[in-house]
Amino acid sequence: LTEDSRMTLGEWLDRWLTEYASVSVRPSTLAGYRRYAEHYIKPFLGEKVISKLTTEDIQQLYRKLKKNGRVNEHAELGRQLSDGTIRHIHSMLHLAMEDAVHARMIPVNPTNGTTVPKPSRQAKRILNDEELERFMAECRKDAIWHDFFYVELTTGLRRGEICGLMWSDIDFGAQIIHVQHNAIFTNAQTVVSSDLKTAAARRDIPIPPTLLALLTNEKDDSESSF
Repeated sequence: LTEDSRMTLGEWLDRWLTEYASVSVRPSTLAGYRRYAEHYIKPFLGEKVISKLTTEDIQQLYRKLKKNGRVNEHAELGRQLSDGTIRHIHSMLHLAMEDAVHARMIPVNPTNGTTVPKPSRQAKRILNDEELERFMAECRKDAIWHDFFYVELTTGLRRGEICGLMWSDIDFGAQIIHVQHNAIFTNAQTVVSSDLKTAAARRDIPIPPTLLALLTNEKDDSESSF
């Protein structure tokens, strides 16, 4: 092992995020990794020397997070952290420890052999017509949010795809939206526009007549404001 094996886990995570993760993942993913490190890993294991970290230490971390790891108390779960978040933390920590093995800081990856919660998928609940009308009635009180959710409900676009939508992506003549961009939220103040992750994510969506009328009015208003 190298002398870096004397680093604490917290020190290694700081270095890993800066030198390894920042050049290999998207800004939004990196922001999530930093959040996992600061809020969930460092408070429990940040002072532990990385070469002395054991599989049992990692397993205890997951148990503590499951029982009392949530930063902000949830109305139903209290301080319990969701199984999905623990799985994401495990995935990130596994990558960081794997790079530590390659850097000869630790002999084996201590996340190997740990037990993480299995993914639990709840059935999606679809709004009925009455609920949808009440929802849109509230949205109509704010012009921006009304248009945002109307686009979402009539096209199925994701939040990032809607925020990354440009006028050049809309073919008014063919009545088609070309989905080509995605807005990445790195923090509360910064939004970065990027291309979609995969070629399969690029797709064309037909525009319903009511949405076409809304977008046409919005475009005319935006052009007349200059």
